[in-house]
Amino acid sequence: MMTKTDKIWIKSMELASKYWGCHQIPERSLYFRSYQFPICARCTGILVGELTSLVFNFFININSVFLLMIMIPMSIDGALQYLTIYESNNLKRFVTGLLFGFSLVALIFNGIKFIF
Repeated sequence: MMTKTDKIWIKSMELASKYWGCHQIPERSLYFRSYQFPICARCTGILVGELTSLVFNFFININSVFLLMIMIPMSIDGALQYLTIYESNNLKRFVTGLLFGFSLVALIFNGIKFIF
């Protein structure tokens, strides 16, 4: 019998697949109480980084060159995994995604601050 939690999980997986575009590969995803997150570890990191950046950027201003530099680890990790036999782990995926997501939103904030 399907529980209410099961139904919520199935719906969240469908919505994330449709609107986030994540591959949702089980071994590349995080789990909570035996339920797979609706987005993979890297996408979870990106989302958490973006949300964190929204809060922090109201209080601090971070150098854009530094922000571009901390985007590099995810680019390297993802490219190595795509182009070679290297297999990243979920902790690396989450952390590099977190840095990338934080930087992306912070750079957008810096651009908006610069314009206005």
